[in-house]
Amino acid sequence: MRIKSIDICGFKSFFNRTSLSFLPGITALVGPNGCGKSNIVDAIRWALGEQSAKQLRGNLMEDVIFNGSRQKKPLSMAEVSVVFANDNGNAPIQYKDFAEIEVTRRVFRNGESEYYINKTPCRLKDITELFLDTGVGARAYSIIEQSRVEAIINSKPQELRVLIEEAAGISKFKARKQEALRKMDATRQNLIRVKDVLGEIEKQLNSLSNQAKKLKRFKALKDKIRSLELALTSRQYLSLSNLEAQKRTELEKLKGQQEILMAEEKVLEAELVAKKAGLQEEEEKFSVLQKKKMELEYLLREEENNLTRKNEKIADLENQRENTEKAIEENLLRLKLEEEEVARAEVLKFELQEKLQEIENNLKAEEEIFSQLKKELAAVRTNLESKKEELFEIRYEISRRENNIDHGTRTQKEYQRRLEQNEAETFEAQRRYKSLRDNQVIIIQELEKIREEQKRLESEKELLLIKISQLQSEIKELTDSITAGKENLARLESQKESLQELQRNFEGCSEGVRSILQKRKEIGVGNEGILGIVADFIETEPRFEVAVESVLGDKLQYVIVKSQAEGVEAVKYLTDNSSGRGSFIPLKTEKLFTGKEPGEDISSFSATPLINLIKVKDGFEHIIRYLIGKTLVVEDLPQALTIWGKTPSYTIVTLNGEVIDPFGVITGGNHNGIESRFLKRNREIRELGEKIVSLTEQLSHLQSHKEEKDRELSECQSALKYREELLIQQKLSLQHKERDLSQNREESERIKRKMDFLVLEKKKLEGELREIEEELEKLLSEREELIARQSARENDFNELQNREKDCQQKIASQEVSFNHWKNGFIDLKTQISSISSTLELRKRSIEQGKNEISKGKKYLSELTEELTALKEEVKAAITRIDEITKLYQQQEEMLSSQSNKLEELRQELFLVEEKLKNTRQEYHQLYPIIQALDHELAQYTTEIHFLEEKIKNKYQVSLKEIVAEYYEGEYSEEELRVQLEKLEQAQLRMMEGINFNAEREYEEQVEKHRFYQTQAEDLEKALNSLQEAIQKINRTSRERFRDTFYRVNENFQKIIPLVFEGGKGELILTDENDLLETGVEIMVQPGGKSLRHISLLSGGEKALAAISLLFSLYLIKPTPFCLLDEIDSPLDDANVDRFIAIIKQFAPNSQFIIITHNKKTMEIADTLYGITMEEPGVSKVVSVRLN
Repeated sequence: MRIKSIDICGFKSFFNRTSLSFLPGITALVGPNGCGKSNIVDAIRWALGEQSAKQLRGNLMEDVIFNGSRQKKPLSMAEVSVVFANDNGNAPIQYKDFAEIEVTRRVFRNGESEYYINKTPCRLKDITELFLDTGVGARAYSIIEQSRVEAIINSKPQELRVLIEEAAGISKFKARKQEALRKMDATRQNLIRVKDVLGEIEKQLNSLSNQAKKLKRFKALKDKIRSLELALTSRQYLSLSNLEAQKRTELEKLKGQQEILMAEEKVLEAELVAKKAGLQEEEEKFSVLQKKKMELEYLLREEENNLTRKNEKIADLENQRENTEKAIEENLLRLKLEEEEVARAEVLKFELQEKLQEIENNLKAEEEIFSQLKKELAAVRTNLESKKEELFEIRYEISRRENNIDHGTRTQKEYQRRLEQNEAETFEAQRRYKSLRDNQVIIIQELEKIREEQKRLESEKELLLIKISQLQSEIKELTDSITAGKENLARLESQKESLQELQRNFEGCSEGVRSILQKRKEIGVGNEGILGIVADFIETEPRFEVAVESVLGDKLQYVIVKSQAEGVEAVKYLTDNSSGRGSFIPLKTEKLFTGKEPGEDISSFSATPLINLIKVKDGFEHIIRYLIGKTLVVEDLPQALTIWGKTPSYTIVTLNGEVIDPFGVITGGNHNGIESRFLKRNREIRELGEKIVSLTEQLSHLQSHKEEKDRELSECQSALKYREELLIQQKLSLQHKERDLSQNREESERIKRKMDFLVLEKKKLEGELREIEEELEKLLSEREELIARQSARENDFNELQNREKDCQQKIASQEVSFNHWKNGFIDLKTQISSISSTLELRKRSIEQGKNEISKGKKYLSELTEELTALKEEVKAAITRIDEITKLYQQQEEMLSSQSNKLEELRQELFLVEEKLKNTRQEYHQLYPIIQALDHELAQYTTEIHFLEEKIKNKYQVSLKEIVAEYYEGEYSEEELRVQLEKLEQAQLRMMEGINFNAEREYEEQVEKHRFYQTQAEDLEKALNSLQEAIQKINRTSRERFRDTFYRVNENFQKIIPLVFEGGKGELILTDENDLLETGVEIMVQPGGKSLRHISLLSGGEKALAAISLLFSLYLIKPTPFCLLDEIDSPLDDANVDRFIAIIKQFAPNSQFIIITHNKKTMEIADTLYGITMEEPGVSKVVSVRLN
């Protein structure tokens, strides 16, 4: 697809809409610097999809919009359209049949962009895909700029390799490989972490397995308690359910009637929906008919307008026919007049020809006399000419000598000037050489500074890397600590929740106490009347818990109530509901008890009053004094017996729980783990809460510390990135300085060679100047001799001139008579010639008139035929108008019918709505009756609901579903109740040390172990998969790079001989064994020179070698067109000729568009466009086609 044309409006310096057409062959764009030539290349690149503003020599995309000038305001939009000729049909399949493909791009100042293909809106992706596999694109080698040539000249082997990679298309493979390597590192780290987690999980599994077994035995006992309690409750539930069923039957009957009305309502609603749908459908039909009517009305107007236009055209043609007929009549009349004039002119011509013959005879006689005189004059002039030639020869020799003298003088002055210039150039070269040497020292010093700065930055980078590594380790440790802390926190919260669940379910309390505490609201006492059990209001140290529980025993379950009235109400509830027994102690009583009764002095005993070891909530001290006011604590039983003997009015308790009451009854033995179930559980809940708060604060501190470390890591990484950027800048500076040093040394060497040359030139000039001065002396002598000879010859020449004058006077006299006859002859001949010309013109006019008459008759015939055809079309149009009018009338009738049908449907809809309204009224009248029955039924349902909620809250099962299973049994309700209490006591003994989450935690850990095991296997598979992918990428990259390199090298070897006559060139790999990392070097051997690296070539040779490489890359996938932007600027005339040879070699197969300043390059162009700026800031195009 070659470029056929480009249309630019508002793009950069092109304010006005500018169009350029590009024919096959070579087109040159010329003009002064800064006039906007390269903006045309930018416009093409931008239209092809370039998204980088920097590639378009800007900072933002809106920079491509014309930004105003002194006389022009900024524009709000830029637009470029490029038309491609699809001559070879290699466009994508959806555009294959198009002869031309137009790509348009617009951008607005608000950042919005628009893209079009053949004036159809599209996406940027569509434009990119349009040029895929065609070799055309914004970054393709079909656009070659001077910057690319310079980049190649200054490139290192690794940078040149990038060009081959781009041509081979393996850049995307390198990116994929880097991504795969990053994934491999991440996957390895993940695998290490997963294996660490697996090790921790395996340790926890062993411990949790034992805990789960213990929990399983506990659950078996709990399940048996559950069965007994469900059996007891099921019997109570069934008797209440029978009473409820009777009322429910009556209620269902009324609800059945209500459902019938509801069904009828739904039927009517469905019918209403159907009617509405039917009405909507007919309304849509009405709209369709109405739309059809409007279309027919529009068509009728179009046909009538068309008929009017045809009638107007017929009138116009009639007028043209009338004018043509008049023109034919006028031409016939003019033709007749011209023929009469021709006849008269021919008669006059004949008469004048006879008179001409008579004058011609007299002229011949006079001519003979005139001829004789001329012969005599010729003889004199021949002799005079001979003398004149001798004199001219002498004068020529004198002039030649004077010219030689003048030339010698000028040459002498030129050689003197060149000697002066030589001295000036020698002085300037010496000054320049000294300046370069001084500058060389400065550059070397700057290089040393840059290298020192690099070392400093490298040192700082290493320190930052070490610090980053340390911070990452610290962050990992903090993360692990936070993770462990969160797991520990979750474990503590789980333990606390388990204990609180036991506390909420009042586990360990008797049935009566549990019933009162669970149903305190239903009893009528309320939360304020029942305050809790005694155990909830006291605390003691762990070592005294056994002693306190041994003394208090069941008193720990005494329910503290606000007053005796609440206690009486609670006892009544237990009695009425057969819910067991309970003790209730009032907080306020009419009998004031202080606990300070007179007794023995115990200060001499090694015993402590138990009341002093207990912490009691404010307001409840008198109750606790009442319960344990006269109790002493001692270490062991022997000490207790000793003290009891001395103070028989006190109860004595040991730390192990042995008790001696005032009467001497000793209670003791093994407690089986139930001695401190209330106080210990309360204490553990408090301690767990404190641990949770403490651990939460620790986690918060760790999280803050981690965030601080994260911020510090981020700052170090930013500093590292900044140092790396500085290092890159330093490396670039080092490269630039090294290049400057190399250029300085080359320039110094060149200046030194020039100084040697100037010395030799001076010697040569001095020698040649001496020779010129000797030659001048010789020429002056010869000139004097020639001047003497010239004087003698001038005397002879003057005598012959006098004889010539006499002959001339005689000839002049005869010439008057001769000229009289000659002028008469000429005048008559001129008159005859004029008449002949007039005759010829009139004959041509007659012929032209005949042709115009013929054309007029032919045009008249065509007009008649066109009039006939138009009249036929008018008849057909009238017929169509009649047909459309009939259709329009039919459509109006159908609309009227449809309107009537719509009115009937609306009436039916109204009737259905009225019927639905009546049904709903009947339905709502049943509501008060049903509500009354519901209220009556609620009394039975509440009692049943109490039993259901009790079972549901405790066992999470539905009592209704399990009644049949548990109702039948061999035991009575009383026997079931006794067995239940015994098993609950056994359950309390087993609760010590139970982890209620053991099974769940064990399953979670097993699941975690399975999950992480799968993760580890998946990660190992992923590592293998990534390794295979990298190997495949490496293999593909090697193959593509090798194939492309050989093809580019082959092209390079073919192009170099065209550029350097008799020369050779090749591309060399720096490491053939490592195709993934090898660099590429350019070696060139110009004709008559040795093979050398591109860096050792002259400036022009470097540019030609770089251009050859770019064309070698271009030939990998040639495109129908190629844009060259001033790439010939660094070339001298000889190298430009070589560059032109390359262009001519490729021009037959590709269209070339060249931006150039070089005249030789302009000469090969078939079309030349000049870019100017007549108005500052606004580009203008002037074109010349040269072919």
